Amino acid sequence: MSRTRVHRLVFVACAITLGLILVGYAIQRFREITGNLDRLLVQQLETQLGRPVRSGRVIVTRSGNFTIRNLQIAEGPSFENGIFFQADRIEGKLNLFSPGLLRNEPIRALESITFHDPRMVVIRQKTGRWNLQDFVRPRKPGAKPVRFSGVAAIKSGTLIVRDYAARLSPRTLPAENRLTSIEGMVDGRNGSALDFKIGGRGGKRLGSFLFSGRYDPLGRDGTVAAQVRSVDAPYWLDYFSHPSRMADLRAGQVNLDAKASLRNGKLVPSSLEGMAVATGGVLALQPLEAPLRSIRARIQSQGRGLRFTASATLENIPLTLTGRIPNLDQPDLRAQAAIGAFNVGRLPHLLAGLHPRQWPGLTGPV
Repeated sequence: MSRTRVHRLVFVACAITLGLILVGYAIQRFREITGNLDRLLVQQLETQLGRPVRSGRVIVTRSGNFTIRNLQIAEGPSFENGIFFQADRIEGKLNLFSPGLLRNEPIRALESITFHDPRMVVIRQKTGRWNLQDFVRPRKPGAKPVRFSGVAAIKSGTLIVRDYAARLSPRTLPAENRLTSIEGMVDGRNGSALDFKIGGRGGKRLGSFLFSGRYDPLGRDGTVAAQVRSVDAPYWLDYFSHPSRMADLRAGQVNLDAKASLRNGKLVPSSLEGMAVATGGVLALQPLEAPLRSIRARIQSQGRGLRFTASATLENIPLTLTGRIPNLDQPDLRAQAAIGAFNVGRLPHLLAGLHPRQWPGLTGPV
């Protein structure tokens, strides 16, 4: 046997031995990781979120598919403060060749993850601070944000919003609204930007909603589109604003379509485009004795301005209003109003609240 052939055999033998060692190490490492994945997952989530996390059994197959049972994230420093997030079952797939696994960072190895029947409780305190703000940045020193580069999905989710700072009657606080049947998707496979789409239902106060767009967490830039249907206008007007002595919106629903861009995490006003359509409105105004009924309105926004049309009836008298505001930064209202035929003799009755003294006798059509 020639010396060259011996050298080749020795090289092949060394290569095979090295390969077996690497395979053996990989198998051993895989067993270590999968056997302790529940501990690693809890540890990394606690590091990123800065609060207690617990989970049930974690099952991982040789192909990288996994199932997590009973994942829970605490509302505060301990579970005695309540549960912020929970999911009975989570399914997904890990990239077993990802360096993240070797560094005990399973989140970096995620290719896909699906949350089945998740439940989240969002709370705003009287000070106006949301509990979600506690998750914006890592709480523990040295914790680095993890960029998600897979696909995440939500199936049949529930979001409970509990608000102690809503501008409703103090007797009704905290205001609680429940969004159900939430279906959503976040796709992080396209570089640093995340594509998202999420929708659901909100009951009588909010028929349905759908948000979609793209957001870059690093540059804090993105686009968002919104479709909201069957909004209970009186409830949400009272929710976000102080009651008015001059006006009382008693009924009405609003449908909204809008899209806008974000730059450095802030809305770009010139990018806002959308339309709001209100129907079935009933509005009581001082000094009118009778409310405006059958209110219909359409508001269209484009850039920094908007156009609007509205119609209503006052004791069967038709009213219309059209106009526009070219620039909301420098409000300049340009509007036209029209009043249908009515009997002038009805004015004292309609405007009885304007002046306590007796109106003069007025008759005739106008």
